[in-house]
Amino acid sequence: MKKAAPSFLIRSLLFLVLILAAGPAGATPLSAVFTFQGRLLQADGVNSEESSSVIFRLQVRSPDGLCLLYDETHNRDMTGTSGVFALEVGQGTNSNVASLTLLQSFSNAALLTGSGGCSYNPSPGDGRRLRLSYEVGGQIISLPMDQNIFHVPYAYYSQYLGGRSASEFLQTNATATQAKIDDLTASATTLIALAAGTSPQYATPTYVNSSLAGRSVDITSLSNGQVLTWNSSQNKWIASSLNTGTVSSVTAGTGLSGGTITGSGTISLATIGSGGTAAKVTYDAYGRVTGGAALSDGDFSTITTAGKVSGAAITSGTIGGSTSISTTGSLAANSASTRSLAVLQATPPNSTIGVNISASAAQSSTYNLILPVDKGLANQFMKTDGNGALSWSHVAWASLTGMPTTLSGYGITDAVKSSGIPSFVSGTEAAMPLADTVGRLYITTDTKKIFRDTGSSWELITSSAGSGGTVTQVSASAPLTVSQGASTPTVALQNGASSGHALIWNGSAWVSAHPNMSQLRGVASAAQVPTGCTSAQVWSYQSLTDTFICANIAISSTQISGLGGAASLSVGTTAGTLAAGDDSRLTGALQANASAGGDLSGTAGAPTVGKIQGVSVSGAAPGNNQVLKYSTADSRWEPAADNNSGGTVTSVAAGTGLVAGTITVSGTLNVDVGTGANKIVQLDSSGRLPAVDGSQLTGVPIPFGNMEVYDGNNTFIVPPTVKRVFVQVWGGGGGGGGSTALGPSSSGGVGAAGRVIVWW
Repeated sequence: MKKAAPSFLIRSLLFLVLILAAGPAGATPLSAVFTFQGRLLQADGVNSEESSSVIFRLQVRSPDGLCLLYDETHNRDMTGTSGVFALEVGQGTNSNVASLTLLQSFSNAALLTGSGGCSYNPSPGDGRRLRLSYEVGGQIISLPMDQNIFHVPYAYYSQYLGGRSASEFLQTNATATQAKIDDLTASATTLIALAAGTSPQYATPTYVNSSLAGRSVDITSLSNGQVLTWNSSQNKWIASSLNTGTVSSVTAGTGLSGGTITGSGTISLATIGSGGTAAKVTYDAYGRVTGGAALSDGDFSTITTAGKVSGAAITSGTIGGSTSISTTGSLAANSASTRSLAVLQATPPNSTIGVNISASAAQSSTYNLILPVDKGLANQFMKTDGNGALSWSHVAWASLTGMPTTLSGYGITDAVKSSGIPSFVSGTEAAMPLADTVGRLYITTDTKKIFRDTGSSWELITSSAGSGGTVTQVSASAPLTVSQGASTPTVALQNGASSGHALIWNGSAWVSAHPNMSQLRGVASAAQVPTGCTSAQVWSYQSLTDTFICANIAISSTQISGLGGAASLSVGTTAGTLAAGDDSRLTGALQANASAGGDLSGTAGAPTVGKIQGVSVSGAAPGNNQVLKYSTADSRWEPAADNNSGGTVTSVAAGTGLVAGTITVSGTLNVDVGTGANKIVQLDSSGRLPAVDGSQLTGVPIPFGNMEVYDGNNTFIVPPTVKRVFVQVWGGGGGGGGSTALGPSSSGGVGAAGRVIVWW
């Protein structure tokens, strides 16, 4: 027979929630521990549970019970305890399933991450749920309801220090640190002087700046509620009222998604499929692409219009049929095969007159001809080397056959004759033929020179000025250089070592260097420029010695304009004198080139407002009707559209029963819920009142004032006067410990060997 499961009765529950609050002034700091007491009963509901090993498990959960924040166990020997236990929550074995300590699980200061990654964002007055289960003899029994944990009066006082709340103290964060506060207090005297306008380090409070981030500001017509707006036509900031619109709702039409927007949101194209690429697409009546496919030959039309296909697009294949290629440009190819080639006249362009080049009809094999590398000289002809390589050449005497062997054979009757000289040629020097016959002589008729043909060049033999010679060696010393040649050397001045260098004689050689003033010499070879002048002297030229000397600066009062009848003006602190630096007549003055400080940059004469209250201002040019807005992403003021205007409310104060203070920009008003004085009691997630002192409530029945135990196959009926009962079932049809709630006149049964405990 299966042993009946034990049950329990919680006799009392005490809460001392001291976790996040300080005790009274002078009190000893309190530990993060509170006591949970109760009594365990066996399955008969009468006898105490006194097993030698009972494992208690305590869980701290969010107010809705869904997020587990803290989990610990206690192992107790209940022998001789009459089932009574007292557990110190916070002193058990922490399973650390949520990585939070007991102290952290009760914090309402920030978002909490619980077991399994659940998130719980507490409100300032939130309590917690405490869930209890225990294990006896391998069976786990759970308390049918979680216990709500709220603050007690002592914890209320712990929220204050010396009677003051946390909002009345300075708090440090990532921006406001203790080091920054120390720096400010250390400079208190300087800051007070700056605020009072007595600081000599900054501009006085009466200083007026007419620019903002380098842009002109015009506030001549400034009135209440206006803002600075950029006017592009006037190129300056002007005071103007906020723009208000009439649009209150934007609905997404066909093809768009984003819903109806009444505040802010995004409307975008609705997706109709997955993304991709395709050469051929289909689209609907709204122009949206609905499908795609590859192009086929049938998708292309025959192109008949001239100029629709670029020549660069044809990279392979053969232009077939009898197609003719007609172009006014050039035709280039690695090789070309044709039966004939027609070269037409260059002008006119449409002329059909030209020269046809074609192969011989009697030709029996193909051969190649290679053209010369240049266009040749006048009177040359093209010859072949027998292998198809063509070149330009003059007619060589040795290549002529059948020629007469005597001068008379050529009809020459009075020619000059000389043995050993092949021939004499005469003409102007500019018309000398190409040298190709060794020993031939050429006599110029204009310059009266005689040249001899060496076979490769013409060599000057004599001239009217005398016989010519051949230069074989030319030498030079610095700063001259010689570029040696066979007969025409080049003499040049050597290059300097750097830009601006000059050739300077150092006493033994010419060197390339920058000249300096000490190297200048006068007529007597003395140094022309002195080197010992002081800062108050100038150079004075002496024509006698052609040198400069150091001389004191001297100028008469008559040479200075603006002094009037005075020979000079004295410096002092009295009337008629120039003001000295410590003159009491100078107040709040800044030098024009003095650096501006604080929110200003640049100089005092031309400052630029780079900041507002210490926050940087973007230098970007604003657009028409834009306003300055703070950007948290860039941590500065930036020009932006005025898209949040339209309302006239400037301040909302929290009235009775609400918390969050006065809101001037944005914020949230919350009902001031809780169980303390002047708080509004809020039902929990199950629609029940929290644990609150109800001593002043009348006509309210005490919950769970009755309890009955049913065994075996008994049936129970909820009394009609009771709105709800809670049922705990063990064994039988109960599934081993489930619980539920029934309404008026509902009935339930108990399976064989089962037990039901009913509270109402």
